[in-house]
Amino acid sequence: MKKIGRHWLKQGDRFQQFNNLFKLRTNFMFYNISMTLKVFTDGGSKGNPGLASIGIVFYKANKKIFQLHEKIGYATNNDAEYQAVIRALEEIKKQSFNITKINFFSDSKLLVNQINGVYKVKNSKIKEYILKIRILESEINLPISYTHIGRENNQEADKLVNYNDFRS
Repeated sequence: MKKIGRHWLKQGDRFQQFNNLFKLRTNFMFYNISMTLKVFTDGGSKGNPGLASIGIVFYKANKKIFQLHEKIGYATNNDAEYQAVIRALEEIKKQSFNITKINFFSDSKLLVNQINGVYKVKNSKIKEYILKIRILESEINLPISYTHIGRENNQEADKLVNYNDFRS
């Protein structure tokens, strides 16, 4: 008899060993996926600056669990992008999503590279946004990553921004 994980198996039974090992790995992978929150954010304004709105979509275990769209008033496109991330972090802090890590996705290369420290931040307003983001990250106290994606991969958040297209 040989112990694999928490299972005792006969040494000659290779198929059963492989099968049990596969089940253990599959359960472990599913556990990791289901504990990750994926957040897709977008912000935009009509005119730059102009009337602006944000869209945020939350996924857990590859299922949409929550979405949010809000008008944010008069702002630039960059302001709206940052406010979407801040609003998402505030919502994560408020909700109990039962997660172990957070992955943010945005179609704003500037935002992602500034938050990740790749690009230098010169604008004082953007510096304030990043400080607010860092404070919220420390309050949430989970690993958080920011990834740039193409617009075609951020369509749901983009639709929410445009849905809010300043309807009264």
